[in-house]
Amino acid sequence: MKSFRAQLPNVASADIQPLRADAVSEIIAAIGAVTPPLSAELEAELVALAYVHADQNVRKKAMAAVTTHVADAAKFKKAYGSLAGAAQHLVDERIRAFEHPLQLGVAKAALFHRMMAASIPFERDPEVRAKILEVMVDNAQREEETEISLGSVYWHWENDSGWASNIELHQIPDGLFGELGQLRQRYAFDGINIHGGELTDLPAELAVAQPWLKSLSLAYNPFTELPDVLFECTNLESLSLLGTNLTDIPAAIAKLTKLTFLDLGNMKTMKSIPESVCALDKLEVLRIGNGSINSIPEAIGGMTSLRELQMQSTSITKLPQALASLPALKSIKMKFSSRLEAAAVRALVGSGVEVDA
Repeated sequence: MKSFRAQLPNVASADIQPLRADAVSEIIAAIGAVTPPLSAELEAELVALAYVHADQNVRKKAMAAVTTHVADAAKFKKAYGSLAGAAQHLVDERIRAFEHPLQLGVAKAALFHRMMAASIPFERDPEVRAKILEVMVDNAQREEETEISLGSVYWHWENDSGWASNIELHQIPDGLFGELGQLRQRYAFDGINIHGGELTDLPAELAVAQPWLKSLSLAYNPFTELPDVLFECTNLESLSLLGTNLTDIPAAIAKLTKLTFLDLGNMKTMKSIPESVCALDKLEVLRIGNGSINSIPEAIGGMTSLRELQMQSTSITKLPQALASLPALKSIKMKFSSRLEAAAVRALVGSGVEVDA
């Protein structure tokens, strides 16, 4: 098993390596040996050390070097303040917010010194991304999971422990789905989870995953509409739109004829199950709980394969009569849906349907 540090993406040039030593004393000595002219990569490394390194003495020594050798030292101080003890997402946000020629270098150095899967290097540096993707695939294979999580990476090392870090994607890197397709030669996963990013669109390149992609999660990304390329993924069996900003779903979802699971839970603005969804006659499980959906249309009668409706913690006050005629329905989960009476629901759907209230 590789060591933890060996798994971290370390693509720095030779003059950076002394600044990435394990011992604090060695890092401080290396900072003291820095002399001009400095490469952009070395400047970025010093900036990262000055603001994110855990050791105060390293930060102090690096800050002195930044002040002496980096022309925009004052701008970095204004942008970053002190990030030494800040949470990972805050470090990532602050680095992203400061548009600067050294931004990518600082983000890559922060990834190493804070052991964090920073989003900027993943998005913009193919070499870093390749190493992180390898770890993600290894994780899935070790855990016997069929899904690659692009929203997080779990670093695992030889003493059978590990450490997790999040990636908050703002954009899908060019070529990502092609890279994932190549990695399937290493381990044949068939799902992608892009949880908790800032995505509002998907690239046309997603279509190259159509032959093998069976599950996709776009959960907690601020999508307001679904891109057309999604409906080209006709082998999808599971789709999660959990926590997105959608208000409706286009009729094109009917192209996903193999879809058996759809998650519309935790929606922020959707008020009713879209009629396009109600036309999915192969769908078996629908989740709508914990969000803004507060009504179910009579059109749900078109979901003739639906066997489980998950509607926990909703504000729905009335169920449509059409539920009673769904031939495959076996379970309604409605805990914490206090505006519905369990007895009335049981009377509507009959004794053949389990009502978990």
